[in-house]
Amino acid sequence: MRGISINRMYRLFFVIYLFFMGGSCYAQPHEKQLPPDRPLIRYKAGEMPDRILMSITDSLAQSRTITWRTSKATPTGTLEWSDKVKQVDFYREANRMDALSEQFVTYAGDTVYYHTATLRALKSGQHYVYRVGEGDMWSEWIDFSMPTDEDAFQFIYMGDAQNDIRPLWSRVFRKAYAAAPAADFVIHVGDLINHSQNEYEWAEWFRAGDFMLAAKPQLAVRGNHEYVKDEKGVKQYSTPSWPHQFRYPPNGPSSLPNGAYFIDIKNCRFVFMDSNDALDLQGQWLEQVLKNNTKKWAIVVCHHPVVSATEGRINDGVMTHWKPLFDKYNVDLVLQGHDHVYARGRIPNSEGNRIGPTYVISVAGRKAYAVGNHPWMEVKMGNVQTYQLVEMSDEAIVFKTYALDGQVQDVFRIVKRDGKPVVEDN
Repeated sequence: MRGISINRMYRLFFVIYLFFMGGSCYAQPHEKQLPPDRPLIRYKAGEMPDRILMSITDSLAQSRTITWRTSKATPTGTLEWSDKVKQVDFYREANRMDALSEQFVTYAGDTVYYHTATLRALKSGQHYVYRVGEGDMWSEWIDFSMPTDEDAFQFIYMGDAQNDIRPLWSRVFRKAYAAAPAADFVIHVGDLINHSQNEYEWAEWFRAGDFMLAAKPQLAVRGNHEYVKDEKGVKQYSTPSWPHQFRYPPNGPSSLPNGAYFIDIKNCRFVFMDSNDALDLQGQWLEQVLKNNTKKWAIVVCHHPVVSATEGRINDGVMTHWKPLFDKYNVDLVLQGHDHVYARGRIPNSEGNRIGPTYVISVAGRKAYAVGNHPWMEVKMGNVQTYQLVEMSDEAIVFKTYALDGQVQDVFRIVKRDGKPVVEDN
């Protein structure tokens, strides 16, 4: 049974209001939400599926969720898939699944459809292939592999993309993919784009990521640039298209769908937080998530750093509501963005001892800030685009940061002793 749901009508009314008001209620001017006069790539939806993204709504071990977009000319969608990848004619007996299709009105007033389909009961170590579409309009066939039952796994961690996404961020993402083609998933720490409702910037992000976004799960959190702001720069609500494109487990606070969630992967609990909104509420939720964690490792992902790596950027809410819980429940690693530098370290206690989680701030895009000089920072770099490869096993977390020449810039190892994280620098 196909499901059709209309996104909230107030968004359309809001677009009409902005038209008559000249966009004056935005801190980011109205024109910044619109495509350039001479677009270099296609950004409007068509009959052919685009913006194909793989995510996880159940478990990494057994399911994959696929989302994609079409114009109003294709209001329904289908996913076809097969595990007979060795056969040339696998497509003749492919399985079919109807998608959930949702109508959405963009900031510019275009009506599009987002489609979602979830594959479940997938097998460990199995290779699969899928495509999405309807009628005569289909994507290419896309291959993906499920992880094995071994305890070890690997993932890619990407800092902010945000600016010059297609020309400059694309090379970082492709370098990371080439360096770790067997990585199980990719983590994005927010600010994927610069202007929350600019369809051209989102088109750049999907063009830059290309098939890689469709072949591996992309686990993301929202940054401040995924939020719509008022004329005073106060964040009002997150990018309206986010919950249609980025689908995650519905186990977070109900007021933050697809914004705060957790996923258990092998022997680690990953907790994804929205550091823009409801920090106290998320803190209450976070305590229960960490308190009930039966996994050996705990990693938290959020956009705003608990402690900054630049000057004059303080995130008191995150420090107040979340850091005490990181310490109390022995979180091992906190992955962050926002500051547009690379920094890594642990926060010294009153006696000067470095304890608690390792905090990492990373940037993948071209925007760069001056690096600060703060006591918590053990490694720091400015004016550099990086990507991170993280290998995990029951024994240790091995973390490596790479520059775009392929050289390792930072490496460390986390082990557990008496239930607490201990860092071993290499």
